[in-house]
Amino acid sequence: MLLSADPLAALVADSNDVTLQVVEKAPNEQYIQLIDNNDSSVLGEREIESIGAASVITVTGTDGDDTFTVDQSFLDLGEQNFIVQFDGGEGSDTVAVGSDVTTSNWQINGDNEGNLGDNGTVEFLNTEAIEATQSDDSIHVLAAINSSYNWEITSEGEGNLSTLENLNDGGLLDSVSATSITFKGFDELGGSGSDYLDYSQYSEGISVDLENEAVTGFDSVTGMATVIGSDYADTFIGDTNHNLFVVGFGDSVDGFGGFDTVLFKESGSGGVDIKLALDSDNDGIDYVYQGGSWDGSTFTETQDQTVTIVDVALLAAEGGSGDNYFDFSASELDVHLIGGDGADELIGGIGDDVFIGGAGSDSIDGGDGSDEVIAVRAADFVMDGNAIKVNDDETDTLTNMEVVYLKAQANEDDVDGYT
Repeated sequence: MLLSADPLAALVADSNDVTLQVVEKAPNEQYIQLIDNNDSSVLGEREIESIGAASVITVTGTDGDDTFTVDQSFLDLGEQNFIVQFDGGEGSDTVAVGSDVTTSNWQINGDNEGNLGDNGTVEFLNTEAIEATQSDDSIHVLAAINSSYNWEITSEGEGNLSTLENLNDGGLLDSVSATSITFKGFDELGGSGSDYLDYSQYSEGISVDLENEAVTGFDSVTGMATVIGSDYADTFIGDTNHNLFVVGFGDSVDGFGGFDTVLFKESGSGGVDIKLALDSDNDGIDYVYQGGSWDGSTFTETQDQTVTIVDVALLAAEGGSGDNYFDFSASELDVHLIGGDGADELIGGIGDDVFIGGAGSDSIDGGDGSDEVIAVRAADFVMDGNAIKVNDDETDTLTNMEVVYLKAQANEDDVDGYT
């Protein structure tokens, strides 16, 4: 590693595990030091009083996996007229606070970069992991700005943070960047306001209460708009903002105000059959997603395959690569149904509904209201009466559909506004 600030330059080619600390050599004579954690030797130092205003002291990592630890003594300096910047460079690099640090404030500014300490006393670039040490008394806070992020929670205090990338295919969820930074040992999370709180990799059922900032795995969480549940039974309570809840069977949702959406998302290949029920007999429940099996004429309910819903504005479901049956004819709200890649049957209610059949030959019935079907694919489309012919091997059959929007991505042909 290289520690540099004019006029100091100390090459540290043989060390990739270092600590930034402050020592007092005499009364009122403080030095910042870079310590080799392998043998406790001083790799470089600088008297704080001699550092010019707005100076940037840079620590550059090796081509290997580096660890840059910030000691409590440096954090105790508070806001200064200089910053220390760690550039991890190549390899998988980690920025951490010392194990005795109980309070720290971190901020992510973009892919693999951010800062630590009062007003960014330490900056980090090209960093793949950040770490703190949780305890009963710790308050380690991680926030993110300048973009929208997916916070994938893997266990208590831990996860992966990635930026979100907008999609224009009519779906409800954005895609997640392949670039991420892992975090460990944090007590509080602060999103940008439009972020995803993603428990899809969590190993047990979770509870999220956005209004009271209470969630599984952390002392508090703010700034999240979308919550993605686990593969187990989850409980969701929204806030007064517009929330999106991604659910599975066994979950319950209370939107708690705002324009909220519930999305049942199936990502497997087996297909899923859901019939929506309007639950007017049960106080505290407006709708139920009932799972079961559809044989082409009869829907048979499966016990314990339900999602209970109250106080939301939009109902949605998305299938995987299997054949899906989504019957939302009981809905008095708008619905948004995405078939996926199989041969799907999609049925809307009395609202203004949106349908995306996806690949495969689909049957789509809009029901009442002003309904729209969207197809944005690298394919050739032909409107033939109430059917959309896709290439030479797929046909989507439409009933009660007011608007059709087609976009052939391969050759940029647009056909808009069929009624």
